[in-house]
Amino acid sequence: MIHHDMLRAVIRDQKLYIRSFEENNCFTMDEFDVTSYTEASSRASYIEITCEQIQKSMDLVHGPIVKVAIFHEEHKDSIMIAIHHMSVDG
Repeated sequence: MIHHDMLRAVIRDQKLYIRSFEENNCFTMDEFDVTSYTEASSRASYIEITCEQIQKSMDLVHGPIVKVAIFHEEHKDSIMIAIHHMSVDG
């Protein structure tokens, strides 16, 4: 985030604006405890739906365009890092 300006970018008034690292909400990180899902298929479904919701919630005007989710499972943790395609492809 500090070294890659495009990870802090937003679009305002149809212009690219690079926010400073000190501004709030340059990225989000949410943690989810999925240990209560005993069946692997229901746990996977919950993770998939949650990841889709996180990706859909990205806002190019207000940011952030980088979102992280950590899923705590019984024997492992999984991480999703979502970066808006504008930042990666742009």
